[in-house]
Amino acid sequence: MARKTVKREIIVDKLNKAMRAEHLTLEEKQVIATFGTSILIAGNTYEGYTIPEPGAQADEHVYF
Repeated sequence: MARKTVKREIIVDKLNKAMRAEHLTLEEKQVIATFGTSILIAGNTYEGYTIPEPGAQADEHVYF
């Protein structure tokens, strides 16, 4: 089976949408953020995220 590559921009876009979703709990967002971060790190494309204010919750993380 051929390997498929997902563009970094698509992953980052989906992560940002998940972090803004109102129907997800904070714990669910933390799991998604951790999973997404591990994918970006494994693909050597992780650049981090910004938190608008000190002490912000995981749902306020914005990937760039």
